[in-house]
Amino acid sequence: MRVESKNTVDHKTRGIETYKQQLAARLRSIRTERGVSCLALGRKAGMSEAKVSRIETGISSPRLEDLTAILKSLNCDSEEAEEILSLARAISTFRETDNLFAVLQNKLVHPQEQSRQLEQACTTFRNFGLVLHGLLQTAEYARTVLSKSVTNDVASLVQARLERQLVLYDSRKSFTFLLSEFALCTQRLEPTAMRAQYHHLISLASLENVHIGVLPLTAKLDVSPSSNFGIFDNELVYVDTQIGTFFSSNTTEVDDCKALLDSLSTVALWDEDARNKIRSFLYQPDVEPVIDLRCI
Repeated sequence: MRVESKNTVDHKTRGIETYKQQLAARLRSIRTERGVSCLALGRKAGMSEAKVSRIETGISSPRLEDLTAILKSLNCDSEEAEEILSLARAISTFRETDNLFAVLQNKLVHPQEQSRQLEQACTTFRNFGLVLHGLLQTAEYARTVLSKSVTNDVASLVQARLERQLVLYDSRKSFTFLLSEFALCTQRLEPTAMRAQYHHLISLASLENVHIGVLPLTAKLDVSPSSNFGIFDNELVYVDTQIGTFFSSNTTEVDDCKALLDSLSTVALWDEDARNKIRSFLYQPDVEPVIDLRCI
């Protein structure tokens, strides 16, 4: 079950509208200070008076070339230009997360499809896991996980989960997975299949845009997470619980998750140390697999 925070869309809408109004007011202020009319500015900047008016009232957001033309036409100094451009960048940052929030509004999609859409929409994704995230699973691991929670069409769900993993090969995106050592030392599959999963993790860790860390069981922690959680683009977080997956874009909740993940990362193993830790499990004695599985 997926549960959305009511703050998800409201937070984004308030943010982008605030920046749009600040940008509009500042442009209007600079123009009036110079005694230039909307008509005169439009003629000099190569746009209509109506377009200038829409920009100055926040109805329309100017493109970069529009802003450049306006700033040049008003003979703005470097300080004024940077002020305006910083507001434009802030608006752009919010717009980059449009797809994330749109995904959560579609309540009809299957959770597996929702996960795929969120992973496609984001630019950066960070995750802490007590079990392996769906993007890291082999087919056998995914089949075992899914068969514990669904009874129909497991094969199609496994295929969908594997297709989700293609996003890892998009070099424009960055993925960071911090695995509790518990996720590695608990044998969730038959020994041969579990060793294949370890090899798969090592292979994924070689991708330049995929970073896999291991949080040792011996690490001294101020707070020990009891759930999987993740962060999309530092704007949206999710937390797995026993009753479902909760999403939130509340600034405090996002910052808390970021701070916790940053703290855990400082005592984790990364790069070759992490890969060596994963390799060490290839040589562990064979044990019976456990059945308590949960991950997205």
